[in-house]
Amino acid sequence: MNVSMWVKSLTVAQHVSQDEWKELDIISRWLIAVRGSFFPPTIFASILLCFFALHAQKLDIGIWLLVSLGLVLSHATVNFFNDITDHVMGVDDDKAGYRHGYAAHPLASGYMSKSAFIIRYASVSAIGALAVGFALLYIKNQDIGIWILFLSGAIAVTFYTWPFKVMGLGNIVTTISWGPLMIGGGYYVITGEWSNYVLLASIPYSLGVSGVLLGAHMDKYNEYKKGNIKTLPVLLGMDWARRIEIVSLITPFVIIFALYMVGFFHFTIAITLLAIPKLITTIKIYASRRPTGKDEIKDKVLKQAWPLYYTVASTRYDKIFGPLYILAVLVDALMLKFVL
Repeated sequence: MNVSMWVKSLTVAQHVSQDEWKELDIISRWLIAVRGSFFPPTIFASILLCFFALHAQKLDIGIWLLVSLGLVLSHATVNFFNDITDHVMGVDDDKAGYRHGYAAHPLASGYMSKSAFIIRYASVSAIGALAVGFALLYIKNQDIGIWILFLSGAIAVTFYTWPFKVMGLGNIVTTISWGPLMIGGGYYVITGEWSNYVLLASIPYSLGVSGVLLGAHMDKYNEYKKGNIKTLPVLLGMDWARRIEIVSLITPFVIIFALYMVGFFHFTIAITLLAIPKLITTIKIYASRRPTGKDEIKDKVLKQAWPLYYTVASTRYDKIFGPLYILAVLVDALMLKFVL
């Protein structure tokens, strides 16, 4: 077992040669193949869900941990399905392209067969996610609301890559999945109550996740256009995609202010305003067209990350806004419990 590789795979996208791949243990291989470094958005969504349940003073740690495991396994399944589909459609064939540029692609690189990828990795993750879902249904006595959430999640996981992504619906599905479904739905599973306020409060976070995805789709525009995969940038064009991203960056603050005005949040939610300077920087990046090469880029981080340009810009911002929003919700919950 290589625990250090487990940690690396969860924090940074890994590049490994075929010889290195052969020397890895099964867990390291799984984490690299599934792109474990992309799990933080789901882990943070789970943490935010925990704090919303704490906010309502109805947190059940055991149920929350089970929900969190199901969310991570569902995310893993989506990633596997996405890589299988893009590989079959020839999107990731270019070894110098976007996908191979940021992480190892064991399937497209020939490290393993398609059947092994599906049976050993994708199927195991999917079965694990289903098992967690059925366990929650059993614990919660077949609650009809959980059945609806379970089936909705299964549809999102199974059909995100096809047909949703190829129809330009990938970003909408992502916004719903990482917000109303994961956080709003998870809140219902834990507390037994549906909250429209929590549903609305989940959207600022999920817009950040879908914003990173939209940035990735813009960076991968040429590959998707060539493969006739009609992501949002391919359908609407890069200019409209950039405008949509700018709106997505601003909208969370509008929602947060509205929730403050109706009394769901309190003054401590102003912690999120600390993200404003980086918000302005990110908006400026999206206000300009994507450079044709890294020599045109002045920003050192974006230059080093090329061809991941918009992806890194959104990720960098989300790493600031996301934790600030989670911290603000935690402080608000603690204030409700001990002060108000």
